[in-house]
Amino acid sequence: MVKLFVAEGKAIRDKLVVADEVSNFIGSSLSTDEFPQLVDAICKYLPPSIGQDVVSTTLSPLLSQEVTEEGLDEMFWRLTGNLDLLRAGRPATGWCVPVVDTWCPVLVLRADKRTERKRAGYFLRMRMLQGPGSGMIVGKFFSNRFLKFIAGDFGFSQRAALPYVSALDMVLLQCCVSISPKSSDKPKITKVTVLSSQKVYNKQQLQIRFRKPKVFSCPKLFKHACRQCPIGYKDCVAGTHEFTFKSMLCDICKSKAWFDPELSEEMCIGCYNKFSVVGDPV
Repeated sequence: MVKLFVAEGKAIRDKLVVADEVSNFIGSSLSTDEFPQLVDAICKYLPPSIGQDVVSTTLSPLLSQEVTEEGLDEMFWRLTGNLDLLRAGRPATGWCVPVVDTWCPVLVLRADKRTERKRAGYFLRMRMLQGPGSGMIVGKFFSNRFLKFIAGDFGFSQRAALPYVSALDMVLLQCCVSISPKSSDKPKITKVTVLSSQKVYNKQQLQIRFRKPKVFSCPKLFKHACRQCPIGYKDCVAGTHEFTFKSMLCDICKSKAWFDPELSEEMCIGCYNKFSVVGDPV
């Protein structure tokens, strides 16, 4: 099974994102003289056991290119999601199809109701946290039956008053997915499992979402469940979707309703779910 260094990678990435000496390169076209300066700036935040040569090779796609915020973010994920490779003196080259089924830790970013092959369930959108595809968004449909079956592995527990009600509560939880060697331009998920360390992490997140005493209380004193809240996890650690919903008049149903900025600015959530085409939203 995969060895995790997700927490270490996140701590480094969080520092890189706010590092002025790195972000100052955004908007510039890296010359052969400037490129080593960017490498030096980034290496300051990486473990000392990682050599500059391997970092330079990993960052080489940025050479002679205009540096963008998105491009830097991609490189941050590539570096911090492949610390094991870098420590071994091997550059991280980005996504490549694995030779055999390969386990990869992921973070659930979103859960959308779907019906596939007459089975009701949810499409889970996830971010790969380490490995060749680090930072990439992947997704897969899971039936309600399977999600209920695996909920205990994720950390849900009736005994601990952390009951599984909906896949929406799986948002911001971690697990591992097996990436198939039959993948192409996008990683193909075949299996799901949850490591013991991930289960501990998940339970901490669920304790927040279920507002356990001395752990978390709703800052707005709402009484409804977090999965029913319009506030997204960009604004609240207990959120079950990224962006806070907007209350607007929907031109489709002619009523005031919630809009999810991540889904559509043209129709409310209810109309979107009614008229959207079932498929892979990744």
